[in-house]
Amino acid sequence: MGLFDKYSDFIDVYAEIREDERESIRQEINEHKEETAMLMQYLKEEGINQGLSESLMLFLKARFGAKGIELFERSISKIADIGKLKALIEAAAQANSVQDVAKLI
Repeated sequence: MGLFDKYSDFIDVYAEIREDERESIRQEINEHKEETAMLMQYLKEEGINQGLSESLMLFLKARFGAKGIELFERSISKIADIGKLKALIEAAAQANSVQDVAKLI
């Protein structure tokens, strides 16, 4: 039993909802569920993206030193593709120099 079904009698009595309005309300509630799910997915992806960007910067600094890495920080923060960030981290692990990574950014 969903929340709508659980509270539908309460809503019917106190809001005086007609039977023809009931399905419309159910659909509106379901529409908001989809919006909420989409927003949650977006926020999750943004968090993953930010974490990968920060991880890449930390990895580059640890591997090649802080000098010159700051130049890439803005470019890295603009990358929205999670797959590309993961690929850059893998490339940084195998790169011989920060310039090798810079070619991929």
